[in-house]
Amino acid sequence: MNSQSIGFIGGGRITRIFLEGWTRAQQVPPNITVSDPNVDVLEALQARCPAILTTTDNALAACRDVVFLAVHPALIAEVLAELRDHLQPDAIVVSLAPAFTLANLSGLLGGFDRLARVIPNAPSIIGAGYNPQVLGAALGMAEQTRLAGLLAPLGECPEVAEDKLEAYALLTGMGPTYFWFQLQTLRELAVGFGLDDAEITAALKGMVGGATLTLLESGLSPAEVMNLIPVKPLAGMEPQVAEIYRTCLPALYQQIKPAAGPQPAAGDSRPRLKTPAKMALVLLVVLAAAAALLLKGGKSHHSAKDSIPVAATVARPLALSAADAAAKLPKLLDLGATKCIPSKMMAPVLVGLKQEYAGKMKVEFIDVWQNETAGKQYGVEMIPTQIFYDATGKELFRHTGFFSKAAILAKWQELGVTF
Repeated sequence: MNSQSIGFIGGGRITRIFLEGWTRAQQVPPNITVSDPNVDVLEALQARCPAILTTTDNALAACRDVVFLAVHPALIAEVLAELRDHLQPDAIVVSLAPAFTLANLSGLLGGFDRLARVIPNAPSIIGAGYNPQVLGAALGMAEQTRLAGLLAPLGECPEVAEDKLEAYALLTGMGPTYFWFQLQTLRELAVGFGLDDAEITAALKGMVGGATLTLLESGLSPAEVMNLIPVKPLAGMEPQVAEIYRTCLPALYQQIKPAAGPQPAAGDSRPRLKTPAKMALVLLVVLAAAAALLLKGGKSHHSAKDSIPVAATVARPLALSAADAAAKLPKLLDLGATKCIPSKMMAPVLVGLKQEYAGKMKVEFIDVWQNETAGKQYGVEMIPTQIFYDATGKELFRHTGFFSKAAILAKWQELGVTF
C-alpha cells in the first residue's frame, strides 16, 4: 500500500472496521490520524492499532491526503463546516454515511468536489466486505486508483449509481444485523446438540452460503426453494418476521433517502429528508439493535441512543416491594409483550432462569403492551428490554433484544454477581 496519509473524522465502529480490516490484511497505511471528541474511544482504538495517531482536533485529521468522514449523518453538516478550511486542495474526501449526496457534501464544503461515497459493511473487518461506492466526477484515474488501493483489502467495492446507495445501506450495510443474532443462537444451541466449535463453524459457513446460492442461483422459484425442506420448526413465525421486514425497512429507507428534486443551493446543502437527519440515525441504530416491534406494535421505531445495548437514557432505581427488600436478591426484569416475536423467544429463557435460580435471583416479566405505564416508568424505548438490578434495587445494566441464558449469566458474572 502506498504512503499517502489518511485521516478519519470519527473514531467509532466504521473506523475500527477499516483499521482492523487493513491490519488483518497486513496492509495498514503508515500514516493514519483519527480524530474524535471522545478520548476513551481514541484510547480504545489506539490499543488495537498502536501505530495510528489520535487527536480530539478534527483539523489535524482533515489535512491528510485521503479523509474518511466517519460520523453520524446528524453531525455531517456541522463537521464539514468545521473542516472545509483545513482540507488540502488535492485531497480526497470519502463519506461513509447515507443520506448526504455528493452534491450535498460539495455544497457543505464550499464547492470542494474531490469526493467519493462508500457504504461499508461490517465483514470488511475480515476482508469479506461488500462496500458499494460512488466516485465524484472530479476524481481522475490516479485518484480512483489511490482509493481502490485503500478499499481493496476490505473486500468487494463495486461502483454503483448514487441513487442506489441508500438501498445498499439497508441491504448490505445493515444486512448482517438481520441474521447475526439468529446464527449466534443456532451456534449456542448446536453446542448442546453435541457439536464442537470446529464442526459448528464448518456447518454454518456451508449452510448459509449454500442456502443463499440456492435461493439466488438454483433457477427455482422462491416458493419452490422454500418447499425443499419439509420440516420447518419456525414456520409459524415466518409471516410475522416477514411483516417486520415489510413494515420497518421501507419506512427506514424513506428516512435515509435524500429527497427527489433540485439540489439545495450552496449554503443550504443539508438533505431535505422527510424527518431530521438525526431521526434517520436513530432508526438505523434501532434496526441494527433488534428487528423488533415497538411498544405500540407495528409502528415505526422510537428513538434510542447510539450505544448498543441501551434502551433508555437514564438508569432508574427499582422500587422494591417489602418481600423483595427482605429477600435481598438481584433481579432480572424483562419488559416485552407476549405477542412480540423476540419476547416470545425470551419466554422459555425467563422460565428456565426462574426455575433454576429460585431463591438466588428474582426473574420478572412485564407486558408493556398490556401495561403501558410500566413502559414509561422504566424508560423503555424498544422491546424486549432486560434490566439487571442488584439486591438493593440499583440498576446495573440494560439490554435490548433477545438475550440468551448463557449471555445473561455471563453478564451477571461480569457485573460481579455470582450464583
